[in-house]
Amino acid sequence: MRIHLVDAGGTITSVVGAGGALAGAGDADGNEAGEALRALLPAGAPPFSVEKVYAGLSEAMGFADFSRVAEAIGRACRDPEVAGVVVAHGTDTMEEAAYYADLLHDRSKPVVFTGAQRAAHAPDFDGTANLGDALALAGFAQARDHGVLIAFGGLILPAAQATKVHLAQTQGFAARDGNDGRIEGGAITLPRPGVRPGARGGPLARGPLGERVALITLSAGMSGKLIDAAVAAGYEGIVLAGLGSGNAPDAVVEAVGRALGAGVAVALGTRCLAGSVDGVYSSGHALVAAGALPLRELPAPQARILLAAGLENGITPLSALFA
Repeated sequence: MRIHLVDAGGTITSVVGAGGALAGAGDADGNEAGEALRALLPAGAPPFSVEKVYAGLSEAMGFADFSRVAEAIGRACRDPEVAGVVVAHGTDTMEEAAYYADLLHDRSKPVVFTGAQRAAHAPDFDGTANLGDALALAGFAQARDHGVLIAFGGLILPAAQATKVHLAQTQGFAARDGNDGRIEGGAITLPRPGVRPGARGGPLARGPLGERVALITLSAGMSGKLIDAAVAAGYEGIVLAGLGSGNAPDAVVEAVGRALGAGVAVALGTRCLAGSVDGVYSSGHALVAAGALPLRELPAPQARILLAAGLENGITPLSALFA
């Protein structure tokens, strides 16, 4: 049995480009089979195979790239010789890619995303330690029932609750409401299992998502212009990262009503890093009463992935995704 390592680019395999800025490794470095990532593995790594699916930095990734990563995971999980899967990925969109993979994953084997905040040439490079933790977790059979996980900076985070909380520190991720586990001295403590969308239980159908859902973060004094513009641009869904427990200025509440009236799905979250959206205040209550779908504990970026997947798969009513 072996661990299958999916090379999806990012800081962990980045190179110094023009002007000294970090850039994706690209295909010109002879890294087609993931040799650069292979060289970063810790001493004593378990048996593994490597597959390269993306060469750039994660800020340039789209849903089609996420789909290729998820397809590589699926192929590996169907291989009887594979015990688990590790995905080395850029940190800027890791939680979104990992959550997309979680929606498709059948939980037959452990799947773990990881990466690095420092480039390999840096004296405090964190990629090797993160890879070591991810390899150990991918070989830990009990992890398969927890959905797709992120191993980073000694923490274990469910993809559905992970958020990047610092742009440079080596412990760059946290889980909403503190639902994290640990890897310390070879001992693995798992977080609570990631929750499947609604009551559906199983994975969503496979296939790349379209750019059908907008994510809009609210702040003080906002009008409804961005919501009206999203509707006019043809978006079929909008995720609002609302104030506090899912609150909004009056003009936004009115614009959401217009969007819902036009047949656009609206999901209501919060820009806060913890807590559940419940519509307890008047504006949030009005949004939910009008038909906005409360996200509960799901972060807004992951909710955009879920809403897009629901639309792509023709799931009705969409409220079942957020129950």
